[in-house]
Amino acid sequence: MLHTLRFLNAALLTAFFLLPTSLTAQVFQAEDYRYFHDTTPGNAGRVYRNDDVDIELTTDDGGGYNVGWIAQGEWLTWSGLDIPERGDYVIKVRVASPEGARFVLDLDGGARKLATFDVPDTGAWQNWTTLTETVTIDAGRYQLGAYAVTRGWNLNWIAVERKDTGGSDLVRFEAEDFEQGHDTTTGNEGGAYRNGDVDIEATTDEGGGYNIGWTEAGEHLTYPAFDVAQTGFYAVRARVASRSNRGALAFQLRGDRTQNLGQIVIPDTGGWQNWTTATVNVFLEQGRYQLHCRIESGGFNLNYLELAPSEHADHYADRARGEWSLLVVPDTQHYAQNRENAPIQHMRNAFSWIVAAKDQLNLQFVQGLGDITESWNASWEWENAVSAWDKLYGEVAFIPVQGNHDSPAALNRYFPVANFINEPWYGDDFGGIENCYAEKVINGENYLFLQVESYDPYSDYRPEGIAWAKQVLADFPNHKVLLATHDIWGTQVIRNELLTRYDNLVMTNAGHHCVRETAFVTHGPNGGVSHNFVCDYQCDNHEVMLLRYYIFRPLEDRVDFYTFSPITGRFENDADSRGSFPLTQRNP
Repeated sequence: MLHTLRFLNAALLTAFFLLPTSLTAQVFQAEDYRYFHDTTPGNAGRVYRNDDVDIELTTDDGGGYNVGWIAQGEWLTWSGLDIPERGDYVIKVRVASPEGARFVLDLDGGARKLATFDVPDTGAWQNWTTLTETVTIDAGRYQLGAYAVTRGWNLNWIAVERKDTGGSDLVRFEAEDFEQGHDTTTGNEGGAYRNGDVDIEATTDEGGGYNIGWTEAGEHLTYPAFDVAQTGFYAVRARVASRSNRGALAFQLRGDRTQNLGQIVIPDTGGWQNWTTATVNVFLEQGRYQLHCRIESGGFNLNYLELAPSEHADHYADRARGEWSLLVVPDTQHYAQNRENAPIQHMRNAFSWIVAAKDQLNLQFVQGLGDITESWNASWEWENAVSAWDKLYGEVAFIPVQGNHDSPAALNRYFPVANFINEPWYGDDFGGIENCYAEKVINGENYLFLQVESYDPYSDYRPEGIAWAKQVLADFPNHKVLLATHDIWGTQVIRNELLTRYDNLVMTNAGHHCVRETAFVTHGPNGGVSHNFVCDYQCDNHEVMLLRYYIFRPLEDRVDFYTFSPITGRFENDADSRGSFPLTQRNP
């Protein structure tokens, strides 16, 4: 079990033990609504705020206020319900009524009904009870609403927390309770909580307390030691707020050995006190550690950090079972142009995540899917793209692919064969990196990663390139071949010339088309099966560097695929984004 760590000043400690919710709960005090509808003018209780909602002092544990004099049809809305990942959540509501009542909780102004609560007769207006319901909620940021179906009840607070699945306890660090801190400027800019150079201020996030702010690149924080009693998959969650999209926070565990956990890219939340929870999923080994955080890029506030059992254990490769992964990078042309809706920093951060996640994924190869750039041979676009791809050298085997927007000459100038030819996995090429292959033996089985130049409606047909690819496939009949090319959807060249003519092709990935995601199966002449995928997100309004990766699971003779954004920390879970296909593999 992970041991819960929490450091609180006396006032916060008192409030915590009086509130019957866990450390993971998001608590909404009734009187702190954002929007309302009240059927009578004026605040009948005459306390706390001046509008038409009726608020009074409460005698419930913890004191404070409650909303009362509730009439049928009245409603309240609270902002900032953050659900980091889809799952079952427990909703607790603190209510009182001398006659019984009914109300409904919903999301986003009634867009989704969460639950209906029947308030019992508690005996008096200040005799309080807690009602509980468990609901399934998708990941996202919501407004939480309460609608009075009937009159005659009081409301103190609402709490939403992840349902306990019997896993390890939560480890939580308040940002301001670091053991060691380094700040690049002198003095505590916020002037709160403790002396020193780390900048701390009071927070308006749910639960109150403090947050660290005025963050700058190069600053770092180290937190007290904790124990991981069981090896497994965990989620690292950061409670953050920002008015920019440039922030990034990297994590490292220090103990018997140092383990880099990757980084969280901080989204623009719309304000320095508009809070959201960002998550990165990691694999931790049993042991005693300290959590070390480094600010890679500043411009955000940090309230707290959490480590908890991950809901995405199946999204990673289990080395003990011989599992490994292949990752593909869909079209990046808009990032190379550093567009407002596709900033180059997203691409750089995503490639940093690839390196950080390589051990959790047991990542064996990365294939590009073409259209590295938009403008053929514009040097500044190529330099932008290379600033991301360069992160993979010496970390993981990879080959980019040429797309119809990519000049082959420029491709070979920025990714020369000389950069790869001395790698033990590199095989051979035809004319340059646009046609090449790599070989790997994984779990005693031969795999060939084949990259073929673009054959699409906008590119000249080159029979020489296809002839070379055919020869490679003929030369390696006993290898499982994983093909990457730019287009298999708009033209039939790759389908007709390769996919239906060779039995050793088992999977193909391509981009190019704004179908976003699609898949189809082809058959070789002797019954070979190739599962073929198209993924291209360049037509999304806001591009968040969605990546596709495949986990090969030999003990199940299955390949699972996932679509993930390192920018948002979220998986896409529709049928086109996540699934499986059968593939017979040699057991380890």
